[in-house]
Amino acid sequence: MTGKIFTLFVVCIVAIGFMSQPVLVLGQQQDKSDEIKAKVQTRLANKKTSVVVEKSDGTKVKGRLTAADDTGFTVSDTKTGQSSRVLYSEARKLKGSGWPTSAKIALGVGAASAAALTILYIAFQNATRDN
Repeated sequence: MTGKIFTLFVVCIVAIGFMSQPVLVLGQQQDKSDEIKAKVQTRLANKKTSVVVEKSDGTKVKGRLTAADDTGFTVSDTKTGQSSRVLYSEARKLKGSGWPTSAKIALGVGAASAAALTILYIAFQNATRDN
């Protein structure tokens, strides 16, 4: 008897798990749209408008943000001047074009390290030279 009750319990748990999947995906899609909307608003406010947008169908749109509203935003291609309207629900990823700040910092640290090592090498060579 307890075996049948346990089996029925497991079947109910699995069925509830399968029914809840579409609800979770819908919630994640809404969260992603809100996240993209916030990024667009922040970039427009900070005048960092150069972006690359990856759409949910896999296509990429590269250009400058020119306008935004409650349902989507407009990206203008810098080379052709053609504008594309992108809905927040269509956008999968939005990132700035160009180097991220961490890469710029790493490049600066690397250049400074190389300069310091070169100066130390030259100073060591001059200090140990036979006169």
